[in-house]
Amino acid sequence: MGEWSDWYTREDPTRWVLAEILSRRAEEHPDRDYLRFADRPWLSYGEVNARANRIANALRARGVERGESVSVMLPNCEEFVPVWYGILKAGAVMSSINTAYKGDFLSWTINLVEARKLIISDQYLDRLDLIKAELPALEHVIVMESGSREGPDPELPHEPLAALLEAPDSPPEVEYSWTDDARIMFTSGTTGRSKGVIKQNAADYFSARSHVEMLSTLRGVRPEDLGGETYFSCLPLFHSNPQVLCAYPALVGGARVAYVERFSGTRFWGQAIEAGATTFNGIGAMLYFLWNQPPSELDRAHRVHTIQGAPAPRDIYHEFEERFGVRLTEGYG
Repeated sequence: MGEWSDWYTREDPTRWVLAEILSRRAEEHPDRDYLRFADRPWLSYGEVNARANRIANALRARGVERGESVSVMLPNCEEFVPVWYGILKAGAVMSSINTAYKGDFLSWTINLVEARKLIISDQYLDRLDLIKAELPALEHVIVMESGSREGPDPELPHEPLAALLEAPDSPPEVEYSWTDDARIMFTSGTTGRSKGVIKQNAADYFSARSHVEMLSTLRGVRPEDLGGETYFSCLPLFHSNPQVLCAYPALVGGARVAYVERFSGTRFWGQAIEAGATTFNGIGAMLYFLWNQPPSELDRAHRVHTIQGAPAPRDIYHEFEERFGVRLTEGYG
């Protein structure tokens, strides 16, 4: 561990800023594949950066200020990552909301961060309508059209997310700092109301870069040689894991990241094969669900070589590695 765990002593922390890293990657590799959702085509680094710039410029034109929190309630979808990156490129803070929340849990997460703007899927408009009188700070709702609308139009001023993508894709004129707040992530709320955990640019980079260091060490290559990797996730994008331990490590390493809508034990390996996945993170009972599937020709038809478990299944650890031809590693935090 001592040979690689001190990577942070050899880097300039003032460059630990996602918005700037995205811009650099788009300049270096504009046509390289970066982001894929389900069976949609890959989006390049250049395209993701352009969409993030448009969202950032649109938010700033609508009054979003540096350091302001923007609440986001979106399912796993192609739009999530550009929205996240666009909020950060605007100099603002993303506050992502658990898509299972409703009622008091939902109003609490919006009010706690004093969000004036909410980006929400039309799947959840019925829940927003039920708490509309409980959101004193909210001024403006941006609606992503999903094709599965539930509920009426918001009574507050609102517009489609597509309207933000009509803004210029030029780099926003914003100064960033590695000490700026980047995300507010909510705890599960099992013992009471969810707590908002503030994550700075530096903290998020440290998580992502440490994941890159782990993978590069296990693979026996330099971090800058991970461009051929494809990170894969079926976890909910409102959670930190698929954000800073999946999309962000891929960004740092110049690699690819692919998402699907949700976890399915029966469909998992087929989805991983289709995405060209080489690594993914497994949490909770997820790896046990995969283990309990009937043996299949897909068990070793994939390209996955490394799985980060939180936790890894101790009782079937080596058997899992042998059956699926992967290396398990364990981490949390």
